[in-house]
Amino acid sequence: MELLIAVTLISMILVCIVAVDIASRKFFSMSDYESRVQNEVSPVLEMIAKQVSKGYGNNMGPGVYVPSNNRLEIRRFNNTTATYEDLTDDDWIAYAFNNSAKSIIAQGVGNCTAIDATPPYRCLSWRSGPGFEEVIAKNISSCNFTVANNIALNNNLWITINVTAMRDATQPMNATNPSINLNTTVALRSQSIR
Repeated sequence: MELLIAVTLISMILVCIVAVDIASRKFFSMSDYESRVQNEVSPVLEMIAKQVSKGYGNNMGPGVYVPSNNRLEIRRFNNTTATYEDLTDDDWIAYAFNNSAKSIIAQGVGNCTAIDATPPYRCLSWRSGPGFEEVIAKNISSCNFTVANNIALNNNLWITINVTAMRDATQPMNATNPSINLNTTVALRSQSIR
């Protein structure tokens, strides 16, 4: 009888140890998947934020333009030919979320083919397609850009970037395919409010 009780107690202890081991391994692997996704996406978010902070303009021609919540266009000062007063000779770069490819693309300097000659001096047309667009992040389930408009003395100075990434954005979220949401708010350092 004592032997049966001893075997039962040892079995229960072993079952508890195995359960704790399995749970800790699942937690570790889930944390590992989340950290990998975050490590892949955070440099892209930082790069976009850095480019936004370099944007410049004034109240007639803002340094950023958000034509839709999944596209961001940034005015860049061209050191070789641009003048501060003339906003029609500036370079533009753009970032966009491609929902069908689940990616963020970048359109670099030189892809803006026409700038509006009247305020707000925005880029009117962009080159697109292979060679003009670079995929900078994959497995992005959503990406939104928001301008903080109608804030006293801060019109078009603040951009909020929200990126949601997954290990595989084409599959549903689960323990091995976590969803990571990263947010940041960036101010344009060279935006005049007058």
